[in-house]
Amino acid sequence: MHYVRLLRPPATEQSRSHGQTLKLVLTIATDLGDSYLSPLAPIELSVLGASTKVDENGVSTTVPVNLTPQVGRPRWQAGMRVLKLDVPLPPQQQQQPISAIQIRPADGKLLALRTADVCADCKDGGKGLIVPVYVDMPPQDGSDARYLSFRSLRLPLTIEGNASVSYPVLQVEEEIGEARNLARHIWDGGLVAMSLIAEIGLAGNSVSGSALPILSGILRQSDGLPLNILELGCGVGILGIGITHVLGLLRPADNDSATDMPRPHVLMTDLPDAEERVRANIGRYLSSRTDERQRQQPLVDYENLDWGDGKNGTFGPNVHCHSWNLIVLSDCTYNVDTLPALVKTLSALHSHSASQAHVDGGKSCDTKILLATKPRHSSEKAAWKLMAADGWSVQEKVVLPLPVLHAEGQSVEVYLFSKV
Repeated sequence: MHYVRLLRPPATEQSRSHGQTLKLVLTIATDLGDSYLSPLAPIELSVLGASTKVDENGVSTTVPVNLTPQVGRPRWQAGMRVLKLDVPLPPQQQQQPISAIQIRPADGKLLALRTADVCADCKDGGKGLIVPVYVDMPPQDGSDARYLSFRSLRLPLTIEGNASVSYPVLQVEEEIGEARNLARHIWDGGLVAMSLIAEIGLAGNSVSGSALPILSGILRQSDGLPLNILELGCGVGILGIGITHVLGLLRPADNDSATDMPRPHVLMTDLPDAEERVRANIGRYLSSRTDERQRQQPLVDYENLDWGDGKNGTFGPNVHCHSWNLIVLSDCTYNVDTLPALVKTLSALHSHSASQAHVDGGKSCDTKILLATKPRHSSEKAAWKLMAADGWSVQEKVVLPLPVLHAEGQSVEVYLFSKV
């Protein structure tokens, strides 16, 4: 899978010949930026804008604007590492400023716009190959240019009663620029794992011939007890926030029924370097939840956790005060040096949850581990040996082919572990 990525914030410039021009610098590369897209034929790109129109009643509406012509679109081709664009703004848009833009392939068949596009083996038959980038435009005077873009992904269509509900959208911010600070960018494993959970939880889709019934049962909170989910190494938070979004949509639409159910709790953890971006993404998610069920939505929070402390059973107050039904992690096995501390942290959390269960309903807590990884080198296999040596066994597994355009096939492996 490849990502359109801005290398610097967009800017507007006054041109003598074209009036106002939007200046963009971008690349199309893998999640870690270690390989650039090299298509067999050039790929045309579209730049779409959004402006806000206010009618006579004061009601605002977002109006899409195609900023690139149908003929002579900019193109990305083999051998490119950077593409610079000067996009003339239509005259009417110079009076009605663009508030946000999207950069994407012009061919819709290449796009990853939905979880079904990413989760390629779902019934819906996803074909997502390139993830578009979105960015809020800075003020026209050039001040407060933010080095942030965001990804937007549609979750599966849901049904409430006899009425279908339009696609809810998950948005997650990441930094503009090359993927040098790995904790501040989206990784393939987190994106695919989140898409898998959305498809299983909301659409009930079968993946690679398996419905993952144990994972599905955990997400649906069928025993009436609190559901607490902890994420390790959350990065920008796409997996944890995606799970929170899915759990909120799974709750009953009827307020009385929802009130009777304990609210799920999702806690994301990582090293301090990740905290700013995760908290910003939590805020973005919470600001989108404006419906009448806000008070019944899952609780979501962040806390720092170093596996060097976790392996000894040393946790922060938010981790310590709960038992954890499910621990999730994605793309955390690539660094072999950290694997012993990671596995010991998982086992310490299992022991803690067993002793803490009386706080969360009194029932014994058998903590499960959901681990997603895009294998990057053979040394990662050491993680499975360490897990087995510490008493963890695989209960469910699925291997999802990762959509890749004109390159060697890749996959994301998802495992559900339980203590023997």
